[in-house]
Amino acid sequence: MARVLIAFATNEGQTAKVAETLAGRIGESGARVRVIDLADENPDLNLSAVDAVIVAASVHAGKHQDSAARFVRDHLDQLAAKRSAFLSVSLYAASSEEGGRDRADEQMKWFLDATGWRPDAAQTIAGAVRYSTFSRPWQWIMRGAQKIFGKELRKDGWPDLTTDREFTDWTSLSRFADGFCAELRGSPTPGSVSGAVNAPGKGA
Repeated sequence: MARVLIAFATNEGQTAKVAETLAGRIGESGARVRVIDLADENPDLNLSAVDAVIVAASVHAGKHQDSAARFVRDHLDQLAAKRSAFLSVSLYAASSEEGGRDRADEQMKWFLDATGWRPDAAQTIAGAVRYSTFSRPWQWIMRGAQKIFGKELRKDGWPDLTTDREFTDWTSLSRFADGFCAELRGSPTPGSVSGAVNAPGKGA
């Protein structure tokens, strides 16, 4: 029975939801899955006790959480010895324009280059806008951006920044989980863990 650790970093909760959904799907394969929040202290964490590690982190202000980068750097040798994957959650990954999706790929590459990690799989995942959870100053900023850039935003697939909206394609995430499990079993499905995991109709 494979043992899988999913370590996530989140600001507004969407990456936590991604991690829990991923854990559920992987668990259905018979694997034992542990999910940890990298913002918490995990004194009993022992990577030698697991067979595979998935790190999920989201992009805010152009970068992923420091806790995710620190975790990767601290365990780089152990990660290199196991099957591993990185999931980069961002709004650029939800773009209907190729340039936006390219930006999501660049942000993912920056994280991997900065940490020196070379996982077996690396994916971009469309996140969510949780306007209702923003502070009043951030809501004011979002309303201003909507007024100023509304036309460009709609062209890029963003009809309204002042409402809660989820872009994650859960079906694609399940396919990623199935492919990851297949590779753990030693029977990979060609292309099963490649390509971005984005919103339906938002590109590859």
